[in-house]
Amino acid sequence: MTREAANSLLKTLEEPPEYAVLILLTSNESKLLNTIKSRCMKINFQKIANDQILEYLKQKGLDINFTESMIKQCSGSIGKALKIEEEKDKYLQIEELIKKMPKQNIAQIWNQSEVLYSAKEKIIQLLEYIIIILYELLKKENKICYANGVEIVEQTKQRILANANYDMSIDNMLLKLWEELV
Repeated sequence: MTREAANSLLKTLEEPPEYAVLILLTSNESKLLNTIKSRCMKINFQKIANDQILEYLKQKGLDINFTESMIKQCSGSIGKALKIEEEKDKYLQIEELIKKMPKQNIAQIWNQSEVLYSAKEKIIQLLEYIIIILYELLKKENKICYANGVEIVEQTKQRILANANYDMSIDNMLLKLWEELV
């Protein structure tokens, strides 16, 4: 939120219309001015249960064949579930890529990774999904290589957020993951 927008909101909160009830939603409270937060009552919402998310998607006539990792990526949010449903093919490609990684050579991995190279605007969500997949594999197989893989993906997220070369960051991540998982 820009400084001007925050000041406008603050003015509205200080002198709200009589007929209005204002509800301010945010996913990052720390980005709000303290003066705005001081004029609001904080209400935390609980995450929606996974079975309720799937039931909602089913009622809307959407595909509910989510993998366990996709359900975890939703984090109790119907909005996230709808976004995942829209791009389910990407998520399935990534899951397949990670699971096949120990059985393929690095050239095959790079050739099958177009989904990562072409998703610059959504790469952080996709990297978070890779982390979920690696955690799931860690729980199933109890191998340290998956925990190390999580660290590799986290480092890649930091590089991308610091505006490092995108393609080189993905190349480096895939190579390190492959070396760790083989």
